[in-house]
Amino acid sequence: MIFLLASFLTVLANLPLKAEAEELWTPYVPSWNPIGLSYWKENGTSFMNLSITWGSSGFNVSDWGTPTIVENNISVNALIWRYGGITIPVLITEHHTYSLGNLSAGEYLFIFKAWGFPVKNTTFTVRLIVPDDYTTIQEAINDANEGDIVFVRNGTYYETVVVNKSICLIGEDSTPIISSNNTEYTIYVSANNVTVNGFEIQNHELGWGIILNHTFNCNINRNTVNATLAILVNDGSENCILNNSVVGGQVSCVFDGLKMVDSSRNVVSRNCLSYYCHNALLMFNSSNNYIATNYIAGHLVPWPITLTKSHNNSFSGNTVWPSFFKFGSGYMRFEESSDNVLYHNNFMPEPYINATSIDELSMSNSWDNGYEGNYWSNYNGTDLDGDGIGDTYLPWEGVDNYPLTNPYWNPSDINHDLEVDIRDVATAALAFGSYPGHEKWNPHADITGLIPLEPDDQVNIRDLALIAKNFGKEYNS
Repeated sequence: MIFLLASFLTVLANLPLKAEAEELWTPYVPSWNPIGLSYWKENGTSFMNLSITWGSSGFNVSDWGTPTIVENNISVNALIWRYGGITIPVLITEHHTYSLGNLSAGEYLFIFKAWGFPVKNTTFTVRLIVPDDYTTIQEAINDANEGDIVFVRNGTYYETVVVNKSICLIGEDSTPIISSNNTEYTIYVSANNVTVNGFEIQNHELGWGIILNHTFNCNINRNTVNATLAILVNDGSENCILNNSVVGGQVSCVFDGLKMVDSSRNVVSRNCLSYYCHNALLMFNSSNNYIATNYIAGHLVPWPITLTKSHNNSFSGNTVWPSFFKFGSGYMRFEESSDNVLYHNNFMPEPYINATSIDELSMSNSWDNGYEGNYWSNYNGTDLDGDGIGDTYLPWEGVDNYPLTNPYWNPSDINHDLEVDIRDVATAALAFGSYPGHEKWNPHADITGLIPLEPDDQVNIRDLALIAKNFGKEYNS
């Protein structure tokens, strides 16, 4: 029965218009709701698939239209008819694919029209794809325009890459490998507004994995850097170095993990900078940078983190491990570096000799945010009031006036007891509605604001909502 009905509908839908009373077929402009548009690219050719669902058998498309391309606007004009006689109420979906040819990279607007009336539109981006469109990554970059996307499929690409224009370089599923034996670099970025996302970057010589040189607003994200010298930011500002891992599988050791020279206002967050033979994080003449939530470990040199002539930097939420080097080793060294702020960092395990090295020209560095400091695994003082802040043997290591008694792990754990529970809710509730100077003000309960995880000098519903979101979570080392 179903087969006969389907056959009947097919025959009915494809009857020549002349077979019907001409006055029963009228031009029809559908609404946008039953129409779907989806773009894809294959072997260098772009396609747009259109689907349209009819509510009965009384519709016919006599002409789907031919794409008209004017700069970055593409339109088609279909001729659709509606039958005014007896029809069968049944859902019928038709598909049609438009071949758009070999479009240049960029953003396009596709407009579907019926009888000249715009019905539905969509925007899509044409990417340059390696190796579909170009054999090498560099060839694609050379042919790209400002703002284009170069998409690199899985595979290993033996080349050095120079990015000298504002593009996005995206790796498929974070798995493509860019490998070189260049003694200077594997990837060299000299343009502003560049994204490098989702690659394993290898250098088998004494060269850098990736260099950002005189760059602004670049985003280096979700890469694994496997090189003796990993990441260099030279004279860069407002760049983001996020979610990268530095490893040493292709080389015997890593000398420098992340090195920043003459750079300011950069964000370095959620990176794993570990397994080095030299500096995990080295900053020279670099100020006003934000270093947060990184895992930083040194192994054969005294100090995993060294600041030289670097000022007004913020360090928060980082986990820092000292070197295996046992002579004068610790966590951080300051050389002529002042007015840096460090809080909510975890320094673990115990340093072998000294936790910090601060020369006489490094002044006014703050190891707290005014009420909470850092966790030191060797702190052996006492918390007298149960707020998770040490109250004896202060300042700890000669620097921290508010040492945490447990590792910092979640802003919702207000009392730092390694779990988010009813005690944290109660603490925030008691301070609800307060602000600095208010009799109920509790700065520990001010954990977020309009900017996520940025305290805003008030305890309100945002703080309680964040605690509720994390309620029941426990610290897992």
